[in-house]
Amino acid sequence: MLYTALLPEDYVWSWPPVIIPPRLNFSTFITVFEERPILLWLSNTILVSVLTVILSVPPALLAGYAFYRFDFRGKSSLFRLLFLTMVVPPTVIIVPYYLVLDSWGLTDSLIGLAITYLAFTIPTEIIIFYGYLFSIPRELEEAALLDGCSPLGVFVRIILPLSVPGIIAISIYSFSIAWNEFAFAMTLLRSPSNWTAVAGIRTFIGQWMLAWDKVMITCVYFTIPAIIFYFLTQKYFVSGMTAGALKF
Repeated sequence: MLYTALLPEDYVWSWPPVIIPPRLNFSTFITVFEERPILLWLSNTILVSVLTVILSVPPALLAGYAFYRFDFRGKSSLFRLLFLTMVVPPTVIIVPYYLVLDSWGLTDSLIGLAITYLAFTIPTEIIIFYGYLFSIPRELEEAALLDGCSPLGVFVRIILPLSVPGIIAISIYSFSIAWNEFAFAMTLLRSPSNWTAVAGIRTFIGQWMLAWDKVMITCVYFTIPAIIFYFLTQKYFVSGMTAGALKF
C-alpha cells in the first residue's frame, strides 16, 4: 500500500511492474488533502466508531454477565441465537435497516449509522465477555454477596474492575468494525459531509480510471490511527480475548 502510494503516477499502471522506481512521489500526499476533505472523513469515522463503542459495550457487559451468572428460561436458546446472528451476512439486513432508519429520519446521519453497527457488534461482544468472565474466581462474587452486596453491586464493584482487559478487548472489536465497514456507510450516508473514510475513498474511482496512488495514500492516512490505537492497547486486547478461552 505504501509502495503504491509512493510510486510516480506514470509508473502506477506500467507493465511490467517497476520494482524499484527511479524516483518517489511525495507530492500526492499533499494533493489528496487539496482534492478531498480527508480530515472531515477521518473525524466522521472516529465519531461513528466512538459512538458504536459507547452504544454497544454497556448492554454487552450486562448481557454477558447475565448469561454467565444467572439461570433463566430460554438461556441456551438465546445464547445459540447470538452465534446465529454472526452467520447472517450484514448485506442481508441493509434494506430492512434502511426502511427503519428512514422512518426515524436517521438515514443520512452518523448516529443512525452507529445504531446499525450494533446488530453485528453486540452479539460478538456478549460472547467474548461471557468467555472472559470464566477467568474471574466465583468465590469473589460469593464473598461479596455474603457481605450484603446486591447482584448489581457485585457487577459494578467486583466484576467491572476485574474485567478491564475484557472490556478493552470488546471495545477494540467494536471500534474496528465501525472503522472498516463499507456497505452500510455507502447505503445510508448520502451527504458528502457525512461520509466516513471508506465511503470517501471510493470517490477516487472514476468511470474510466482508478487513481490507485491517491487511493493508497488515503488508505495510509486512515490506517495510521488504527495501527497506533492497536499498539497502545495490544496487551489488553490479547489478554481480553484469550482469558477464559480454555474453560469457554
